Amino acid sequence: KRRLAEPLDKTEQKQIICFWQAEIAALKSTRPHTKKDNLQVINDAAKLVAVTVDFCGEKPKADTVSEKILIAAMHECLTNTVSHANGKTMTVTVSEKNGKYTIEITNDGEKPKGGGLSGLRLLVERENGTMLIHSTPQFELIIELPQGETL
Repeated sequence: KRRLAEPLDKTEQKQIICFWQAEIAALKSTRPHTKKDNLQVINDAAKLVAVTVDFCGEKPKADTVSEKILIAAMHECLTNTVSHANGKTMTVTVSEKNGKYTIEITNDGEKPKGGGLSGLRLLVERENGTMLIHSTPQFELIIELPQGETL
């Protein structure tokens, strides 16, 4: 809603239209519904906006709080990579150590000017996790979560 209220250049208009077209196509689809892997959904969205996602590590188990937060973080960072940072590559590293998942997300775009990740922070902290944001030398989001409960 905020993005639509701002003046958009041709590139930004095309990006928003691509998102809408993908959503409309998904809603209109008459093919039998097969549940897509959540990570694949993010990768498909990234391809639509010409962003490469490099994923390293093991994804948390499906239908856990950890997976939900990973996907929410990737979605938010993909949106920020395209809309604010003008980036082309997003790197996601997931590791597990001592009963905690660590999620690190970086992009190759411009440094952020402010912090728009407050909704994600609330979700992470509600699950007893921590979230750190660094902007030097590049944007980096680090989330640590206790190993997930099933949703």
